[in-house]
Amino acid sequence: MQASALSYRSKIAGDAGRLDEQQLFAKRAADVLSAEGIDEEAGVIHSANGAALGARRMHDEALACFERALFLARRRGEPLDLADILLRQAAVLRSVGDHERAATSIAEARSVIDSCPDPGVLSEWLAALESSPGSPLPPGSPEVSHSELRVLRLMTTRLTWREIGDQLYLSRNTVHSHTRSIYRKLGVSSRADAVGRARERGLI
Repeated sequence: MQASALSYRSKIAGDAGRLDEQQLFAKRAADVLSAEGIDEEAGVIHSANGAALGARRMHDEALACFERALFLARRRGEPLDLADILLRQAAVLRSVGDHERAATSIAEARSVIDSCPDPGVLSEWLAALESSPGSPLPPGSPEVSHSELRVLRLMTTRLTWREIGDQLYLSRNTVHSHTRSIYRKLGVSSRADAVGRARERGLI
């Protein structure tokens, strides 16, 4: 139980861009696994470790962790964990240019997510990956949601924030909320930098 909790904390830290914290929790989870010989929770632990390694650009090690995590998630019949692992694996595969295998992972994730009554944030992650089919995405970083992408695309124009809201039928507060999230996820602090970073990543 402790190892599983540490693994989820690692993933949450990684999704928020806190890479040092992500690595620390992943290592602690792996240490617990090693010390206690746990196997029933190992899928989520291997996945967290894979995400942390991917964020550090240790791609081969990350992919090996994801393969182990996938095996365990399939064996235990955990659809949400399986979809999560597949999406994280796809991001790493894209970052090393293996778009064919990434597409296979995304297709399987789509099948799993479509079968779940409430996949939560996984649907947004999937949409973000599918919206930029050939572009490498940084492993371990949080994905820009579909709603945020709509705002991001209009940020390339000369529209004001109010006009962007009018175009998308969103309130000014919602546009600002999406914008803050976009800046955080892309690691920028201005509209121009957000557009530049998004273009580098192939998001727009």
